[in-house]
Amino acid sequence: MIKYVITGVNKLTQEREIISQPMAEWKAEMIIKRAQSRALLKRGKPAYSRLKKERLEGLYLKRFFEDN
Repeated sequence: MIKYVITGVNKLTQEREIISQPMAEWKAEMIIKRAQSRALLKRGKPAYSRLKKERLEGLYLKRFFEDN
């Protein structure tokens, strides 16, 4: 089964980071849509922008476990 993670651009460092645990594609899409609708309702700025669903492959898997 192919897993996906959500990545976002950190507002402080301007680097793209993995911000979620590995999950199914449908769940990642649902979380991104929910986050985008919440951002429209809130006046505060979120810590991460430009959320994107990406396939979890060897590079991301390695980076994910190195950070923990």
